[in-house]
Amino acid sequence: MTQSRTICVVLFLSLSIWTQSAFAASVSVPRSAEAGRTITISTDGSGVGHLYIVGPSGAVERTIQLGARISIPPDEISNAGHYTVFLITSTSTETADLDITSSPEAASLSFLARPSRLPVSLQKGVGGVAYIFDAYHNLVMQSQPVHFQLTLPNTAPEIHTVDSHQGVAWIQMDSSARAGNASFEAAVGKGTSLRVLQEVPGDACQLRMSARPVGDRLHVQTAPLRDCTGNLVADGTIVTFTEIYDGNRSTVDAPLKNGIAEADIPANRGAVITVAAGEVLGNQLRWNGGQ
Repeated sequence: MTQSRTICVVLFLSLSIWTQSAFAASVSVPRSAEAGRTITISTDGSGVGHLYIVGPSGAVERTIQLGARISIPPDEISNAGHYTVFLITSTSTETADLDITSSPEAASLSFLARPSRLPVSLQKGVGGVAYIFDAYHNLVMQSQPVHFQLTLPNTAPEIHTVDSHQGVAWIQMDSSARAGNASFEAAVGKGTSLRVLQEVPGDACQLRMSARPVGDRLHVQTAPLRDCTGNLVADGTIVTFTEIYDGNRSTVDAPLKNGIAEADIPANRGAVITVAAGEVLGNQLRWNGGQ
């Protein structure tokens, strides 16, 4: 009877020790943590265990003393995303979930501006998209005010503020009325980014020409050719002079230089002369001779 009691006591103690060992190791992890902050993980039990944290930025491994608090510095887990924590001992494996969120503080941005070249006075012709990042290159998911500014030299800047959504802010703006190189800037927090857009004159708005004899030829010349907002049309733009005489048609193409196109054509008495630049037609002349 004494031997039976002894066996029962030994079995009871063994079962108790095994049970304590099986449930001795547990891990306590914050449900979420912000990038850039130290993460503190608690364990209980006794003995040695292995801690693994696996997620988007790779894996962190520690050999730990159970029952201790473990601190994970910010530079070891900085990528936002979902992580799984494993605590492995000789008798059990415990898991926990950990979500790393981006910092709410914007540190930098990536700015895309389109197009790089466009005509003046084009409604919603300028587009900009800004991607906002924290100090660890995570998209800042919290809404941020992003300031967009479009500026031409010697003109007042056009400024708009747009709240970001899920780390992105975008805008469409009209191009300026004046031609030139425009600075297009996006700014949020301490981050700024600058792009340069070339705003070029639009199509010719009014086209006028004159004619005068030069020897046995006729010299035709346009007045300075401007778009509808007063900018000189870009040099190199082709202007076509057409002469119709006695049922025959002849044309001369001349590029703009300093806003003016000129050419020499035959001085045929009674000829009709027209001028055009793209889809814009100018005035018409009938040459009847004279000085």
